[in-house]
Amino acid sequence: MAKTTKIDAIILRGASGTEYAFRVYVWETQFKSLPAVYAVASRSIEPGHPASYDPVFVGTADDL
Repeated sequence: MAKTTKIDAIILRGASGTEYAFRVYVWETQFKSLPAVYAVASRSIEPGHPASYDPVFVGTADDL
């Protein structure tokens, strides 16, 4: 199994206003077998600014 490569951490806000913390990994990351809540997001970076994320999909998995 390849090493996981965390590149960032973000907070996403649900419809109720509750905030949820997510760790951001490169797409090719292979994870151990475990259940998880995950988000797929579009990442953009402007020179001199931190990365911004636009969530595309949030889901759950029995085996990430």
